[in-house]
Amino acid sequence: MDTSKFKDNIDVKLVMKMLTWIGEGYAAQLPNIAEVDYNALSKEMDDCLDLLKNNFYKEEYI
Repeated sequence: MDTSKFKDNIDVKLVMKMLTWIGEGYAAQLPNIAEVDYNALSKEMDDCLDLLKNNFYKEEYI
């Protein structure tokens, strides 16, 4: 994994934990949804990742 894209003050291990928690949260919702719209789920996950990227990556990698 290329960690050089992260801002200098970012705890990359904590970011990885956050990504795991987000993924686990989405997976935990699936059994409770009658019909899963995977496209919408994927879009929402991409939006979450973009939010993290915009806040944790150095400006030149956004």
